[in-house]
Amino acid sequence: MLYKTRGIVLHQVKYDDKKRIITIYTEDFGRCTYIVSNSKKNKITLFRPFYILDLEVIHKPNARLHKVLEVNVNINFNSIPFDCGKSSIAMFLSEVLYKILKEESANKEMFNFIVESIRHLDEKEVNASFFHIIFLIKIAKYFGFFPSGQFSEHTPFFDMLEGSFCDTIPHHSHFLNPQKSEIFSNCLSLDFSSSMKISKIEKNDLLRTILNFYRIHHESLGEIKSLDVLIAVFLEE
Repeated sequence: MLYKTRGIVLHQVKYDDKKRIITIYTEDFGRCTYIVSNSKKNKITLFRPFYILDLEVIHKPNARLHKVLEVNVNINFNSIPFDCGKSSIAMFLSEVLYKILKEESANKEMFNFIVESIRHLDEKEVNASFFHIIFLIKIAKYFGFFPSGQFSEHTPFFDMLEGSFCDTIPHHSHFLNPQKSEIFSNCLSLDFSSSMKISKIEKNDLLRTILNFYRIHHESLGEIKSLDVLIAVFLEE
């Protein structure tokens, strides 16, 4: 059956010289996999990480691989493709979402959050060096494990298994000490125009902490290959 929907590109692999297998998070169907042939209506160059597209697709019942008939850009980016930092963030976050977005049903609230987040990333005034950290914190609520509570002198430890701040050291190794707990707590209330006064080493440690938190609650995350590239790009700033 023929449908029209919007989609966010997460991943692609080469099928042959003229075709690609593209994984897209769609507004109406959730995560879907499509086979795309290069043509005037389907330019493979449009299927880049985090690109938001208008799609005309064919879905067959019980099929694991669907077909894209026509594609157009939904949002024309002003900075993401031309900014090394922002394009690295797009590659990194699309890889994370590719590994954890397994839903094959629509979640329009989360889809709209991702779209609006990408819009923010494309804005020139956004603080790109913190964007991916804030994004991962905010989207955690859609997966059901947004951290609860906050750091204080009475709750100086963050229990990563329970996803909450606590007053005593947990009886396992998956927790943050007071120094890291305070940094983690401070980033929970940030928006995309915010930043924190922490060193690059602390920022990278915070990012790895968040990824470890995701791995605890979402085992499919695994290794993120683009992480080293992202860290290297922002270390050079």
